[in-house]
Amino acid sequence: MMLTGEWKEQIKQLLGDRDRLQKTQFEYVITDYSKLRDRVGQLTKEYNRVSLELKSSRQENLDLSLKLEKSNAFMSHDFEQKVFRLQEEVTELHRQKGDLASNVIDLSKSVQEKDKLLSSVHSKLSELENEARNLQQANMGYLNEIHNLERANKLLRDEKNAMSETLQAVQVKCAELEEDKCRLIERINKLQSVVERLKNLEHDVNYRKAQETIRKQLAEAASLSVDEPHNMGPLVAAVVPTKAVAEVLANEGEVNSVRFTPSGNLFGSAGFDRKLRLWSVVGGKCELRSTLVGCNASISAIDFDPKETVVLGASSDFSCRVWTLADSRLRVNLTGHAKSVVSAKFIGSAKRVVTISADRTIKLWDVDRCHCQRTIMSASASQDVVACTAFGAVITGHYDHNLRIWDERSGTNTDTIALSSRVTGLDISSGDKTTEKRRKESIIDLNKYLDKKIRVKFSGGREATGILKGCDNLQNMVLDCTTEFLRDPDDPHRLSDDTRELGLVVC
Repeated sequence: MMLTGEWKEQIKQLLGDRDRLQKTQFEYVITDYSKLRDRVGQLTKEYNRVSLELKSSRQENLDLSLKLEKSNAFMSHDFEQKVFRLQEEVTELHRQKGDLASNVIDLSKSVQEKDKLLSSVHSKLSELENEARNLQQANMGYLNEIHNLERANKLLRDEKNAMSETLQAVQVKCAELEEDKCRLIERINKLQSVVERLKNLEHDVNYRKAQETIRKQLAEAASLSVDEPHNMGPLVAAVVPTKAVAEVLANEGEVNSVRFTPSGNLFGSAGFDRKLRLWSVVGGKCELRSTLVGCNASISAIDFDPKETVVLGASSDFSCRVWTLADSRLRVNLTGHAKSVVSAKFIGSAKRVVTISADRTIKLWDVDRCHCQRTIMSASASQDVVACTAFGAVITGHYDHNLRIWDERSGTNTDTIALSSRVTGLDISSGDKTTEKRRKESIIDLNKYLDKKIRVKFSGGREATGILKGCDNLQNMVLDCTTEFLRDPDDPHRLSDDTRELGLVVC
């Protein structure tokens, strides 16, 4: 019984599922069919209504046609006359219409041409207006510029007038200063001539006194009896060294300058390696003390101050530099030359420096202020320079075979000494009394042995003894002696050309 109830329920469930499935598949079809059937009913009703209206309309139309035929039969003749007149009028109107159309076309063309001309005129007018505005703006700018130029011109005229007045005043003052300068120079020349005359008188007096003293001493010596021959003592010879005491590899590359300190315990070397090396001389040996750097090109010359506190280096980078010896630090950099600095020297102390350059200028410097005090223009290129502090002078050697002496206060050339060849170097003694000049062919000593008794020894064994009175080189000496074979025929006190190889011995 339980089994029978279960399969029934199962069959019922299956039938319900099938019914639901089929119902869902055809439900929209049934819905659409119902809607279509309702729509067909509505359309049928509408059709019947429209059919009735059509029948009634046809009947009315038929009635109206009958009435119209009846009325037309009476009015057809009048209508034909009216229609004929109207047709004629229409024909005339069509003819007038054609004329008017042709006129309209012509007028349209004329209007189009006028429009084009008017548009071109408008465009030209707008261009002219823009150009007029631009010209007006440019005119305003030019007017403003003219006003500015007029103001600037007026200001320049005022400045010119002021400068003219100032120039006149300066010219007057310059003329006065020039007159004062001329008077002072004339007075200085007179004083110098007086000083020279007094010095000459003093020299003559001293010379006479010395001669008188020597005469008295000779008379006293002649009155004494001498048992033994007099011993003259040793002779001191001045010869060029031939043996090197020490040899040092100083710099990398070529060495341009080597200079000792005044004490001789230290010397410096410099060259193309842009370094200045300081060497100590200890027991005949040279030891490197320090290397000074800072130059951007080769160093051409060096110098030490008298107190041996600083060293000066002239460089090809248009400047010269000062280093302190105590700490080997760069102290001052002096710039101002337009070309490489050829040589530089201290003037009496470490506070003043004189430099010469390839730009043919001589500059005097204040080291403390790094300021150029004076620039002297030279007519020839200089090779070396020395400073004579005792006379306030600077001496330069030039390529044109001249030695020039300059007054460091006024910058004027006070004296020029002509030499036989190009000057390559200068040096001055510690007492500022003599100057040595290294030339291309020979060595010259000025005033070194003046008024001293010397003996001139020649390579052939001949010699002469006397008082040296004048000398400008070893081949041109004025010797107060009576040696016949050495005398120049033109000047009995001047040595002949036979002195090309000689040595000086100071008695």
